[in-house]
Amino acid sequence: MMWTPRVLESSGAQERSLSSAKEAMMFWRQAATVVSRSAPWQLATRGTKPNKRKFGRTWEHRLAMLRNMVTSLINHERIRTTTPKAKSLQPYAEKLIKFAKRGTIHDKNLAAAIVREQGALMKLFDVLGPRYAGYVSLTDCPCPWPDHLSP
Repeated sequence: MMWTPRVLESSGAQERSLSSAKEAMMFWRQAATVVSRSAPWQLATRGTKPNKRKFGRTWEHRLAMLRNMVTSLINHERIRTTTPKAKSLQPYAEKLIKFAKRGTIHDKNLAAAIVREQGALMKLFDVLGPRYAGYVSLTDCPCPWPDHLSP
């Protein structure tokens, strides 16, 4: 017995059989269309929780902020920021280092979608990729007391 998908016509409850394979393919393509807002650089790895930090910004602003921070991290090899922002940035920086260690054309294209400057992209693949093992460490820096809070 051959299975043929059936759809209900909008004008009445009559069923019609999809005779050709092309009609069936178009039906399932329309039925399976899913709108996704994910950017190509959202690189959540398997087994990690998605980023829950919003920072009081829209998703476009957060995306731009994280891309700028990653580019600065590559250029200067260390940045000074708040702990929540650093923890949100860490998985993306680690994923870029993994791209740089592999070094394929596809990995370069994926990294180019994230990194904003061409010089930073070249530094990532030529210098940082071979040097690091694929992880980024966070360190707390002892911040001096502000003048009005001095003991």
